[in-house]
Amino acid sequence: MEGEDRKAAREEWRAHWPMVFAAMIGMSFYTVVSYSHGVFIKPLEQEFGWSRAQISGGLTAFFLVTMVCGPLAGMAVDRFGSRRIAIGGLAVSSLCFSAFSLATSSVVLWFALWMVFALCSVTIKSTTWSAGVSSVFASGRGLALAVALSGTAIGQALAPLSADWLVVNHGWRDAFFWLG
Repeated sequence: MEGEDRKAAREEWRAHWPMVFAAMIGMSFYTVVSYSHGVFIKPLEQEFGWSRAQISGGLTAFFLVTMVCGPLAGMAVDRFGSRRIAIGGLAVSSLCFSAFSLATSSVVLWFALWMVFALCSVTIKSTTWSAGVSSVFASGRGLALAVALSGTAIGQALAPLSADWLVVNHGWRDAFFWLG
């Protein structure tokens, strides 16, 4: 039986490796926000005179909204499928992250941008990617999920480096735009 499982796992990988790769890349996008955030604190402090607490408060609001809305995103994945949710979610999340480049000195606008971004990005949390991978893998599910979820490490490694390079060379507004 064990040999049959390995053969079935190989067949799953042969047929569905692009989905695992796409899920891995998709997972990396969700982590960009939290791992690039620190790079933006100093430029935003300098431009708007906000405190670090005000700047980071947006990220806190983001996490609270995504925590509360996560189950709703899971229900949407069940109803519409992970592919639809992921593709739409990546598009709107990217636009919303780019919208941070439009921030003004209004802290209310800053928090509003974070709330809208949170509502959109809840669609690209691990739930979406895990559901997609789990739907086509049985014998090789553990490895497929591990590879897909390793996308978070890609985002963790590349987001701060990319954000820093963009801020230093092009300013914080362009950094938000290009990271989005």
